[in-house]
This record gives sequence, structure tokens and C-alpha cells, in this order.
Amino acid sequence: AGLARRGAPTGTVVLADHQTAGRGKYDRPWVSRPGESLLASVLLRPSRPLADLAQVTLVIAVAAAEAIARTTGLAPQIKWPNDLMVEGRKLSGILCEMVMTPEGDLDHIIAGIGINIAQARTDFPPELQAIATSISAETGRKVDRFDLFTALIDRLDHRLSEWERFGFEPARHAWSVRSCTLGRPVILAATHAPRQGIAEALGPDG
Repeated sequence: AGLARRGAPTGTVVLADHQTAGRGKYDRPWVSRPGESLLASVLLRPSRPLADLAQVTLVIAVAAAEAIARTTGLAPQIKWPNDLMVEGRKLSGILCEMVMTPEGDLDHIIAGIGINIAQARTDFPPELQAIATSISAETGRKVDRFDLFTALIDRLDHRLSEWERFGFEPARHAWSVRSCTLGRPVILAATHAPRQGIAEALGPDG
């Protein structure tokens, strides 16, 4: 946030070896210990219209899934909108925060990306052991964090540039192919009256 306020350019990346106050959706804690995860924050100043900015989480999810697949051979699926899953367990989370100007325009987005790499299943807190996983737990081998980071930056650069130039459709197709949400019952619980239905498609607005 400090770098953004001082005018750091789009594409600035900050890496952490571990976090002491990591958080995800709904302010849930993101658990990490030194050396076990890839933890990156990416500063973005996209030129897309304000109405399109919610798509950025989905675009980044596609890029992260592609980077993991390229580096590990795993085939992560995307749970709408921001979780990467392997065999029903969460491997990665993405949280994007928009910061607006006093005039109501976008100043910047900080995209936080966390990927579990080296944890054994028993390294997670007991309440997460059935629902969280890591690359090592799924493949039985170690992956170099720098190799994964390099692949992530490559795919982020490609997918975000593509989104800025051509809009959401290319990422929407790639997201839909990897989705584990489409075709399944879902509950929209973020309202006073939860609604239930079948997720049929990802709309053109995300």
C-alpha cells in the first residue's frame, strides 16, 4: 500500500517468505509458515472501465492455475471466484482490493496471491486438514518457489495484457474450462435472503 501511494508502477510485485496477518475472503485468516508458500502482492493500475474491474480476480485465477499446471503437472480447478482447488481441497487463494481516488476513480488494485507449496497435510490446523492442500501434498515432491514464481509472472503478464487489450472473453473461456463451480448447485449467501440454484455459466461481466 505504501509503494502504491508513492506512485509505484503497475506490475510492481512484493514477495513475502511468510505472513503474520495474512487474510482471505471475508477476512478469514490465511495460514502460512516460513518457506512453505508462494506469497505475492501485485500492484495493478489497469486501464479497463470501472465496471470491468471485478473481472481482474478471475483473470488472475486463470493465470495462477496455468502457472501451477505448467510447473507441477497438476490441473487446478477454479472455484468461483477466487480459489484454486485440487481434488476438492484448496491450494491457492486470490484476494484483490481496489483503492479509489476521492473523485471515485480507480487509483490502484492490490492483488494478493497465496499458493501452498511445501506443507504436509498435517501442517495445516486441524480444522483445515480436510479442506486445504499443497503442491507437495498432491505431487509427493518439492517444487522450486522461484520456478513457480517465474511461471506465475509470465502467465500474469500474458493474461492481464490480453484482458486490457481484448476484454474478458479470452479469460472467461479459459476460466470456464477450469471451473469446478459450473454445473453444480450453489448458494448465494451474501444477501439477506440466500438463493439457491445451478451455476450454468460465467457471465460476460464475470
